[in-house]
Amino acid sequence: MPRSFSAWPALVLQNLGPAVRFDKKNENLPLNLRAGAAYRFKACGHENLIALDITEERGQGALLAAGGETRLLEPLALRLGFSTRNEAGIEITAGFGYQFKSESIDYAFVPMGGIGNAHRISITLRWG
Repeated sequence: MPRSFSAWPALVLQNLGPAVRFDKKNENLPLNLRAGAAYRFKACGHENLIALDITEERGQGALLAAGGETRLLEPLALRLGFSTRNEAGIEITAGFGYQFKSESIDYAFVPMGGIGNAHRISITLRWG
């Protein structure tokens, strides 16, 4: 993790192109405009990160997601976020990550409205 303060803005336009023909029917690609930013900083002696993501899909209103991460201990990251992307309403997510030398394990709890809750686990291996 970098030790300096840093910010990253982004703007993305996805699925820009002509209609796609499928089974004798033309369908528009789901045009999607996404803007986001992240800011890494140090506060109270801990590394922290905040991020914001706004998505505008064709035919839908804007959707918002935001989250934060803090590293209370160097290899352990605690995370909290919220999103309006779920049709059931605003969802609050939580999780943690643990980073070894070149490996990391991440866990997230994500409520999925009427279908229940999701537990996401990922393992990352870095080399090179």
